[in-house]
Amino acid sequence: MTEFASRAFLITFLLCALALTLGQLGLAQDLDEDVAPQSGDFSLDCDLSSFTLKPRSERNDLNRMATLVANLLNSVTNDQKRSLNYCVGDKEMHSWTNVPGRRPGGVRLGSLGEEAQQHVWTALRSLLSEEGFATVELLATDIERASGVGTVEDYTVAVFGNPMIDSAWGLQFDGHHIALNFLVHGDDLLLAPMFLGSEPLTVNGSTPLEDEIQWGRELFESLSEEEQAQATVEGLVRGDVRAGSGNGHLDRGKDFPFEEFENVGIPLSNLSDEQLEVAGDLIDVYLFYLPSPHAENIRDAIKPKLTTGFFTFSQRGERVYYRIYVPDAILIEYNEEARDHLHTVMRLLDPENLNDYGPFAWNAARAVHTVHDHLQTRTR
Repeated sequence: MTEFASRAFLITFLLCALALTLGQLGLAQDLDEDVAPQSGDFSLDCDLSSFTLKPRSERNDLNRMATLVANLLNSVTNDQKRSLNYCVGDKEMHSWTNVPGRRPGGVRLGSLGEEAQQHVWTALRSLLSEEGFATVELLATDIERASGVGTVEDYTVAVFGNPMIDSAWGLQFDGHHIALNFLVHGDDLLLAPMFLGSEPLTVNGSTPLEDEIQWGRELFESLSEEEQAQATVEGLVRGDVRAGSGNGHLDRGKDFPFEEFENVGIPLSNLSDEQLEVAGDLIDVYLFYLPSPHAENIRDAIKPKLTTGFFTFSQRGERVYYRIYVPDAILIEYNEEARDHLHTVMRLLDPENLNDYGPFAWNAARAVHTVHDHLQTRTR
């Protein structure tokens, strides 16, 4: 090899080595940028040490739900995530509303991109039974549009916790006539409180809350005249259910003194086996917005307590109010606000396990004496 060729080879080799080194440095920098969080990234920092948490579930259905909710979180911007994702137990968990207009937190459905909106509906489909999802979808779309108050884009969604890591996480979907508060804790899936309403009652031949309308009346009609008189309380057909969220953005119903409902109406212990079966069917109408086997799990916990409860009925013209209250178990309220307008609410009241917001309504600074005490907002 000539001296000129040797120098040319050396120069070429050095240039290639330099290019390779610079390329590796650039690649390393690109990788660092991909992996390292940017200064604007959002992440939850939650202190749950004051709660007694169950181990994370290994159930396939709950883990699939977790993945679908995580897909929603991964499809939004960091700015949106700041308004979308909260710690379980945060005050925002008790800030749902069923009145028109936006709540302080959460993200309006219409402000999300098409992909994120699809993830919301996919997550709801997994968390609800097939019939439950069909009812909610109809209320949020056709019924809401017919009401003239808003559109499906006005509903709000919020996520609590990290579904892929935490043993407790939640999803909320709320707005006009719909408030769904889901909580996964260990192997439990809860939907409580749940608020559903409708105005008008029927659109294009479909009445989404038809079972709620019919089964309460059927239970009352199954009673004898004497039993009907015992169940009836005058003046309960009013502007709203008593243990709902009220007209604000905070769930005032969780502070309701539920013991006021005891000994009001006919004791369920007075009913025949056939009438108790109708009462159980009415409760199932509300519980089975959840999929199996989670609805059955809650029903199995309520059933032994059923005869400690009360059925209350009121009527004003054609409008009806009814209530099933089983202490330390469940509250169902139904009220016809007007001829073509109704509200319902369901709350779970078991102070040990199956209750509104799970352990995240617990006030550790107070001893539990009543359901009212148990359901106080935890002080942060």
